[in-house]
Amino acid sequence: MDIGAEECAVKKHGPFSAELVVAGRRRKLLRGASTGLAARVLGHDDLFVVVLKGHYELERLLNEVLLSGRESRQGHLEAMDLRWSQKLELAIYLGRVSGSLGPAMRKLNSIRNDLAHGLEAELTPKHEHELWTAFPLALRQELVKAWNEIDEAPFDEGKPGSRLKLATAGLAMALAGVLDESGIH
Repeated sequence: MDIGAEECAVKKHGPFSAELVVAGRRRKLLRGASTGLAARVLGHDDLFVVVLKGHYELERLLNEVLLSGRESRQGHLEAMDLRWSQKLELAIYLGRVSGSLGPAMRKLNSIRNDLAHGLEAELTPKHEHELWTAFPLALRQELVKAWNEIDEAPFDEGKPGSRLKLATAGLAMALAGVLDESGIH
């Protein structure tokens, strides 16, 4: 079951149980955090670096997700020369990444592109708000709970940059959790 796949929980566990879905999400996020991804993304005070490193980690993980079980085809994937957004759409289409992560991943890609291609681009509170609210509410709540389980300082939503950092790290942790569950990591 990939992160956010409530329909799989229903099939596997019978009638919808929000508790089962929520607990499963947090376990996956924590497994993703244990790979060191959270530290690589969250370990920077400069939010510009957080976005760029997070985007890079997500692309690396998207490649792993797309190649899972087909490592011998790495040359094929590279030869396709897919853009980041195309890799994301392919991973969602193939069912390797939950569509519920799509809006947040697309938003992070958009923010990264704004920053990377704008001469005087800067992160704004609007960027942070748009990325944070691109997550479904239940997943935002799980990200905060996961943060509070792996970090000594409680999550402070009002601190500038905190939602952007957690959202970026959360996407990477979610993909790493999916890979870990499938036995790839």
